[in-house]
Amino acid sequence: FHDISTKEKEFGKIGSWFDRIVWNSVTKVTEHIPCKLYRIEDYLIHHKIDSVSLCKIDVEGCEEKVVRGFGSKIDIVDEYIIEIENYRQTALENIVKFLKNYDIEIENQDKPWCILRAKKRN
Repeated sequence: FHDISTKEKEFGKIGSWFDRIVWNSVTKVTEHIPCKLYRIEDYLIHHKIDSVSLCKIDVEGCEEKVVRGFGSKIDIVDEYIIEIENYRQTALENIVKFLKNYDIEIENQDKPWCILRAKKRN
């Protein structure tokens, strides 16, 4: 179902006004726009960025791929804040290994998602 009206005809009224807005915003395809994607490492090199104070990552399950995308530039970031989906425990472990030059603090590790804070060691 690409819009809530079609779904409601089949199943009846769905949730609140807010639920209806959210459903329509995430299911309705309005336009396809081609765009070029870059690895973060390539972007940083191309734009000659040598220092990043803070990097916040919240990518709904692709955290490890994004962190790995920093490649050789992983250590130019002073601090990372990463929201990690905990249903893939190896992702959390792999990110911690990748950030070996950082002091790591993890909040909510027993919840469905956690917050990893990594500060660069001086």
